[in-house]
Amino acid sequence: MNRSERNERIVDTREQFRMNVGKAFWKAPVDIATTKSQVLHRGSNTIPVIIPPHAIPPMRHLTPDALYHVAASMRSRYAQLGLEPAEDIGYILGQSFDGSAKRENDGSVIKPFEAHLPIVNHSTRKVIIDQNILRLYSDWASIPIRGEELYEKVRSREIDLDGHENEDWKWIYKKRNGHKDINNIVGIDIKIQPGSGLWIPPDSTNSIIKISSTLPTYRDEIRNLQKPIPQTDEEILWTGRVQIRLGKSVEGIITEKIAEYVEASEALEDKQEVLRSGRHIHSLLIDSGTNWGNQGVIVEIKSATTPHQIPLMVPFRFAQAA
Repeated sequence: MNRSERNERIVDTREQFRMNVGKAFWKAPVDIATTKSQVLHRGSNTIPVIIPPHAIPPMRHLTPDALYHVAASMRSRYAQLGLEPAEDIGYILGQSFDGSAKRENDGSVIKPFEAHLPIVNHSTRKVIIDQNILRLYSDWASIPIRGEELYEKVRSREIDLDGHENEDWKWIYKKRNGHKDINNIVGIDIKIQPGSGLWIPPDSTNSIIKISSTLPTYRDEIRNLQKPIPQTDEEILWTGRVQIRLGKSVEGIITEKIAEYVEASEALEDKQEVLRSGRHIHSLLIDSGTNWGNQGVIVEIKSATTPHQIPLMVPFRFAQAA
């Protein structure tokens, strides 16, 4: 099947997908887990996983192409180590689903099934991965929170931000340089806390990283591995912190691509503008009700880290919780 044919089949699933999940943000109530402990080398890896029926959307009357509508969010403990699933996870799951899932007559999945998922290790070291590793979600059929509604969510502190507008956070408009009207608001840029940037440097003994799966243990274990980020033109995986708390009615999604135009006064060599850019790896889901207090939400970014290149803000968009 070529790309055009696959896209047509995906389009054909949209209405039924919407009927199955409703006009709501869908996220799996259970995780996808490894079938056994795995050592992930730097770069690309493929691992066997077990997928429970409730880890995917309701599949009544749907072909496997419907899984193209889902995305994967790595559990933060592994994302902080530099691990992320492949971008086209839905397509890959659809292929595995077609061959191994046991279904009722209406297409519903009745038993867990196995798949092999590509996982990339951006760390400087090998990492052991096991147990629950990621969740699937889909905001394709959901209602985005934008414009005046988003403005009111911030004003009422249902989306609770620290600091001051245009200093610690700022509105994102439909067009970055377009008319800054309340109805054109589509998201929020949130400042990464200064001094919070950390990374896991190479280890001279080449020891393998293994962490606990429970809080607060794994946060402490990861913090013990980290050092302040160096200034480098090379892209490295690093973590930072942003301050945001969400009420029960709001789901948050970090925008993968991070791009910020710097004012001319900050630019290098008298250029008009410099682009700070990076990419947040695929651990993009911020659950409704999230409140880490003063610890903040940890973000996992791959970018250069020189003063004129490192991203200073992370873009968020929002959807109504189910």
